Amino acid sequence: MNRSDVFVSYRRTEKEFTHTLDRALKAEGLEVWVDWEDIPPGAPNFTKEIEIGIEGADVFVAVISKDYTESKYCMMELDGALELNKRVIPIILEKFDRSALPREVRDINWVYFYRNEDGSYPFEENFPILMEAITADREHITMHTRYLLRANEWDEKKRNGSFLLKGSELEEAERWLAMAGEKKPQPAGIHGEYIFASRALQRRQGRRLLALVTFAFLFSIGLTLFSITQYVDARRQRDSADDSRARAQSLLWSNYAVSEIAENNTRLALPLALAANQIPNPPAFSQEALAQAAYAPGPRRVFEAGDGARVWTTAYRQNEAQIAAATSDGRVILWDVEDKANPVWTADAHAGSVWSMAVLADDEDIISAGADGRVRVWRGVDGTEVVELTGHDTTIWNLAVTANGRYVAGGGIDGNVYVWELPSGELLETLDSRNEVVWTVDFSETGRYMAAGGSDGLSVIWEVPEFVELRSQPLDGHVGAIWATDFSPNDNYLITGGADAQMIRWDINSGAIARRYRSHTDRVLSVAYLPDGREILSSSADGRVILWDANTASPRVRYDGHEGPVWDIHPSQEAEQFISASSDGTAILWDERNGARLDDIASGRGDITTAVYSPDGEFVAYGTSSRYIVQRSVNSSETLAFSPRAHTDVINDLAYSPDGRLLASAADSRVILWDTLFGAMNDELIGHADEVRAVVFDPEEPVLYSTGNDGVVIAWDLETRQEIDRFRAHGATVWDVAVYTPEFEIATVSSDRSVRLWENLLLDREEFEDDRNAGAEPEDELEVHTDVVRAAAYSPDGRWLATAGDDATIFLHDLAADVPPFERRLSGHENPVTSLAYSLDGQYIVSGDVSGMVIIWTAAGELIRMYDAHQDAVTDVQFEPTGLPIVMSSSLDRLITFWRADSAEDLKRWTEENRDIRELSCFEFELYRSEDEIPERCDPVGHADGGVGAPTAAATDVEQVASNGETTVD
Repeated sequence: MNRSDVFVSYRRTEKEFTHTLDRALKAEGLEVWVDWEDIPPGAPNFTKEIEIGIEGADVFVAVISKDYTESKYCMMELDGALELNKRVIPIILEKFDRSALPREVRDINWVYFYRNEDGSYPFEENFPILMEAITADREHITMHTRYLLRANEWDEKKRNGSFLLKGSELEEAERWLAMAGEKKPQPAGIHGEYIFASRALQRRQGRRLLALVTFAFLFSIGLTLFSITQYVDARRQRDSADDSRARAQSLLWSNYAVSEIAENNTRLALPLALAANQIPNPPAFSQEALAQAAYAPGPRRVFEAGDGARVWTTAYRQNEAQIAAATSDGRVILWDVEDKANPVWTADAHAGSVWSMAVLADDEDIISAGADGRVRVWRGVDGTEVVELTGHDTTIWNLAVTANGRYVAGGGIDGNVYVWELPSGELLETLDSRNEVVWTVDFSETGRYMAAGGSDGLSVIWEVPEFVELRSQPLDGHVGAIWATDFSPNDNYLITGGADAQMIRWDINSGAIARRYRSHTDRVLSVAYLPDGREILSSSADGRVILWDANTASPRVRYDGHEGPVWDIHPSQEAEQFISASSDGTAILWDERNGARLDDIASGRGDITTAVYSPDGEFVAYGTSSRYIVQRSVNSSETLAFSPRAHTDVINDLAYSPDGRLLASAADSRVILWDTLFGAMNDELIGHADEVRAVVFDPEEPVLYSTGNDGVVIAWDLETRQEIDRFRAHGATVWDVAVYTPEFEIATVSSDRSVRLWENLLLDREEFEDDRNAGAEPEDELEVHTDVVRAAAYSPDGRWLATAGDDATIFLHDLAADVPPFERRLSGHENPVTSLAYSLDGQYIVSGDVSGMVIIWTAAGELIRMYDAHQDAVTDVQFEPTGLPIVMSSSLDRLITFWRADSAEDLKRWTEENRDIRELSCFEFELYRSEDEIPERCDPVGHADGGVGAPTAAATDVEQVASNGETTVD
């Protein structure tokens, strides 16, 4: 096997630099793989030697320049390393277009070797940074390479069992995989396959051996009772050992869960993650895995039709507290949302499939159309028949109802659209769609338009109530049939979904194509605008539901959970949930948004540059890039805008006084004090020579501290509004100041990369004029960061100081330690950290970064929650100040968002109450478990019971509905 420590990828134009790098790495005792020969022009793939070199290297170093990004061979090498989940370290030689690199590389911390003016490189200064990156967590990446080589060899040998791991080597590999969830690089898919296959083989061999030995022992000695006693004693001893292995098992479950989340398989990830959290005090990584699975948009309730029936359509009823579904065996079923096991009622509605169903307005009766050609209305409260709609002589495939419940339209397989009036049921119109079969019909929300589409790829729009044709869409829109239509809420657009797997948004006024949406891989069977018109849901024969940005046509969320074509979708009015119907025999109620997200406050006055809770947690104040300051109630829409634009620049920071009566704002070179009851300016504090970056009130003394670009910290007397102290803290910008009153200690962080601690800064106010503390010396200086430090926070007991900055690292400084190490390093962010805060009880820390990520940590530094929170940089984070399990984050994306910060037990409880948790099949349990025990419901030899994980009749016996317009009628 061709093993090396470092593989160096470079463009030939950088050969001189690469030779220098090669010599320096080898001088450190590293084995370096460099291709000094040119790749033959036109080579379709890597040479075999290069492919083997990348595979066998622990670390992939890319020497990146503009030329590098323009070389397809270099980019192929880089892609190969990413595909193998290698640790990639980019060395940057010059400025170039960042978008030319894969996103995974753009998000990695880079090592810069920008050329000096004389053309040389700052090699001696930056090489130690490179070595630190190469040697970090060396054992993990060495084992990553070792198991990758073994796994690939196993794969190349057609997965022959003789190449699998055994004994202690397998146990070591499982421990590595379990712990890998918290490390970089992550295991590649083949790592898991190889280790799982090794364990599965050991299980099978172990069970066979155990069965033979036990039989022989009992047969020859016959001491059954003694054997049982010995087994119980052995089991008791093993249980004791299991206590020490419980965390490893938990981490294994979590690793599998995270892998399934990456594949968008939330339904499998949830039971795996819950299994990982059944032990007392589960590991932080296990909690994070459960949070990822539970809070991700996904299935909330799964309603099963049963009896092998498919579900063709669904609808909400009674203010969305009930769900109706129509099935392939002629039933209409109604459930309460919170009781999936016991239907409210079931009606045998049709002889054959119920192709379509809708809920009528006001009285919320249900109308259905079946393969038997009948259209019938059912009383919503009990499922008894109200009236039958007649006048047509064909099967109705699709139904639509106006918002006021006056008109019902049905699309027939004869190519006509039939319109009835309610409550009489009289047939009003028979309209030619100019399609051989009408697959979709829809009314606009205002009731102004009706549209239909069908087998010939033509969509027609009529004006209501005259039902006069407005226009038909051109035949060159879709290739093949149109299966779905929906109007935008403002009636400006009609969106269509087709057999060509795309959606098209049409301008109703001009008839022109406004946008195309492409991501599905099979027929688009249903489309639906969300109520605000900004997003669109679509479902497809590929089994997937996608949430789209309506304007950019980019997918935002993909929902996987169905095992067959998804025929119908309906969003809730609040756009927080939707329901879907599938050939797999289920209707699923989905949570559309992140379950950790409690609420949002949106700014209409510019990017939110800072935000802070009031001391009682009742209000949030925020400042904007357009110089506005707003106070907003957390529990209502009550808003107070302060005197507009008193500052002349962006609002950098806000702070409430301990009693909540004053709000201090930092911007330009001033601090302004505001009355929080009326929003009026109370006073302004002038003393800084440059922009003020941070303000903080002393929690016990009537003192306010401010600091900024001038490097000076000023203490202001809030009674006299005069300076009582000032000192130069740093020779560069001070980004934050933290105060711990019992020790009169202040911490400052700066662009100069240092953290400084100051004591006894408050002088006797009467002596201020005679003794300015301009020459103060710090009590301590902490130099651990490698870049600008932007945030600082004391733990409530004052023992720990947390600091963070542009090096993407958080340090916890132990201020009470007598011997090193004095710091704990928290690694989880991959981008500069902008803000952090402790919880009221000091048990947790929250941080935010420039990518929009928010992370919650234990006080010991374990990552337990990670939220992809915002679309732009996080500007402030804070725990709810009264102790509620809530975190607030603000961002340049103009949102303040409130997040769940549940304990492990609360997280499990919330998951069980708000997510559909399916049972693992015996096959899945055996596959993912590291021990030999299996559930009692599975037979002794470990065969799957067929259970939940096995293919169902509904999934395998899917009724065929051809895209050419032909349908099989029951």
